[in-house]
Amino acid sequence: MNKAIKFINDLQIELSETELEGKILSALLDCWDKLKKSNKNEELYSIGVYSGNMDFSCVTFSANTNIGLIEKIQQYKEDEYYLNKSDEEIRLSIKWNSADWKYHDIIFSDAFEKANDILGGITERMYNIEEYKPILNNLTEENIGQICVKKGPLFEGTSDNLSYDLYKDIYDPGYELIYTTIKNSLIEFKKQISFTSDVVVGMFCGDASYDFMIKNCIPINGKTSIKSIINDLRHLGELHDLNYLEEDYHEFEN
Repeated sequence: MNKAIKFINDLQIELSETELEGKILSALLDCWDKLKKSNKNEELYSIGVYSGNMDFSCVTFSANTNIGLIEKIQQYKEDEYYLNKSDEEIRLSIKWNSADWKYHDIIFSDAFEKANDILGGITERMYNIEEYKPILNNLTEENIGQICVKKGPLFEGTSDNLSYDLYKDIYDPGYELIYTTIKNSLIEFKKQISFTSDVVVGMFCGDASYDFMIKNCIPINGKTSIKSIINDLRHLGELHDLNYLEEDYHEFEN
C-alpha cells in the first residue's frame, strides 16, 4: 500500500507501508532467531526496535533478559555514578532504558539496513530546506498560523541558511506515519512469535520521554505489560524524588 501525506504547497512524503513494514518485520525475526540460538536459557522481558532520535530515521534491534539485567546491575555497581545507589535503584534505572541493555545494538540484520535506507530517505525529504523555500518566502499574516516556526533561524548568515521547524504541516504528520508503520511491524512480530504477556514488545527512543515509550507500547502489548512499566517508573521516581511520567495512567490501575 502506498500512502502519501500531502502538505501545504503540495509537498508530499510517499511511503510504501507494506515494503517498510516487511523490512522491519524481517529484521526483527532474523535478530530474534539469532538471539535464541546464542542465548537459549535466558528469559526475555523486552524486545523491539530502538532509535537514538525521535525522527526514527535509523532503527536497530534491542532486547534484554532477566539475566542480562542482573549482569548489568553488577557491572554498573563498579561505576562511580552508581557507587552509592542500591541494587533496586540501579535495576529500575536500567530496566526500561534500552541503550543500557545486554542485547542492545549487537545483533544485526541486513533487513534493518534496507529499512533504514527507506526511513533515512523519508526524513531527508522532510528536512530538505530547498523544498521549504517557497513556503518561507511567502509567509503572510494569513498563513503563518498554519506554519509553526520554532525559534527562527538556527544559523547565522543569508536566508539560504535559515532552517525552520514546520511541525504542524511537515514533521508531525510524517512522524506519525513512520511511528504507525513501525508499530504495525512490531504488532505482527509479536503475533508471529507468540510472546507471553509479560514480554514487552516496543519501539524505544534514547531522545524521548518514558511517556513516549508507553504511548507507543500500548497498541502492541496487553494491559498487564504496560502496567508493570508504569509501576516500575513510579517506583524509580519515588527513589529519586522525581516524576518520570507526565500522564496519570489511571486507566491502568484496575
